[in-house]
Amino acid sequence: MLERNDLEMVLRSQLLLVAIRTHEEVRAVKLVKSITPALEQPLSCWVITDGIESLIGDATFNPSALRLVGELHTDLSSNSTTDPQYALRVIRDAKQSGIFLPLDFHPFLKRPNSHSFD
Repeated sequence: MLERNDLEMVLRSQLLLVAIRTHEEVRAVKLVKSITPALEQPLSCWVITDGIESLIGDATFNPSALRLVGELHTDLSSNSTTDPQYALRVIRDAKQSGIFLPLDFHPFLKRPNSHSFD
């Protein structure tokens, strides 16, 4: 129970980035899902196969009308949220605050100080 209280306190602090390193992904997601309603924030997750999907609450984006700052039109066939770099831009430019769980994102961060994901 202590870990739930600790995580809730961290999420309430409105830190911009919180990393949870665990081999128990299902348990971690379940824990975040149990805390999210009390925070009154929408919860979305990202996986490479599905892109960004809403788990709890209203999505912070409309997948059929994704637009980034400066873009007039977004072609979903070429700019899918399954693309890690595009997904990060969608999260960054979300119009509403929320909690995002990028699951198994670490393989795409080989060179975290560069602008490239290769």
